[in-house]
Amino acid sequence: MCDHGHRDSDGDMEKGETGLTPLAPLSFSLEQRHVLHGIPSASGMAIIEDAIYVVGDNSPWLFKIDATGHIKDRIALWPDLPLPPEEIYPKKVKPDLESMAAFQDGGYWWLLMLGSGTRSPERDLWTEVRLGDMPMATTSSLTSFYANLRLHTGLTEDQLNIEAVEVMGDDLLLFNRGVNLVMRYSLAAVRRFIADGKDCPVPVTTRVMLPLVNGMEAGFSGAALLPGTEQLIFTATVEDTDNWFDDGAVLGSFIGMFPLHQLQDGLAPTCVMLDDTNLKVESVAVTHYKGKSTAHLLLVTDADGGHSELLSGWLSWAVLS
Repeated sequence: MCDHGHRDSDGDMEKGETGLTPLAPLSFSLEQRHVLHGIPSASGMAIIEDAIYVVGDNSPWLFKIDATGHIKDRIALWPDLPLPPEEIYPKKVKPDLESMAAFQDGGYWWLLMLGSGTRSPERDLWTEVRLGDMPMATTSSLTSFYANLRLHTGLTEDQLNIEAVEVMGDDLLLFNRGVNLVMRYSLAAVRRFIADGKDCPVPVTTRVMLPLVNGMEAGFSGAALLPGTEQLIFTATVEDTDNWFDDGAVLGSFIGMFPLHQLQDGLAPTCVMLDDTNLKVESVAVTHYKGKSTAHLLLVTDADGGHSELLSGWLSWAVLS
């Protein structure tokens, strides 16, 4: 996931524009694939200027990589804890950081990562990394926050699975998989609640309808804003599993988009399915876009025990004249 408004743009949009309304169909042209050696189970991604950051759902590290997937640096997410065996957490205790977004505060860039909430308390984590000459990572519990989220959305413990996060100004957008919900919060209000435990904010919640494969609905896996707009690009996957703890066969992944001002219950965004139906796409980031109809994307995949990959390619769409 990546924050908006800080990557190159070749388009002529003005910052703050509400975004572009896409017309079906979208098309995606895969450009390159690189194995992410040394990054297990890639699950979240963000871009800040020319730096690409990736996190794995069972790894104690935040990785900084180049455009070919090579590791340039890594930051310990929990520096006070011992490293797990082979630097990989077993499934029962993994933090399951599935989402990442970037934002600015106090003159610093920050990376925000959330645990999925699919197993409590191991996956109820809010981890922030303040970047700079000496990066600093802090982690807080989301157990109370997730309990309040379930209360206000009606999600059961089995339905909660936060897979993507995005930050737009003070808007914090959480994307739930399984039951595809977009939940909008005030970032400042959430951070205050995490700090003092008082006045948990209530989300504005929207149900989004995603494509079906073999009768199973695709579920959100990543989200990113088109720089300088409120146009959201997202990824979604179809996995043949009846719960969010056990992995299942991957039946395909999608890339979709919609302008946030169109977000309302029952929205069925425009989507395109990736040609390789075995790819489990976990996150998306926008490097730049051209004109008003083409964006260059990075995607990361999780092979559930195999090699994670970094994909790059061009997403194209038609727009109203």
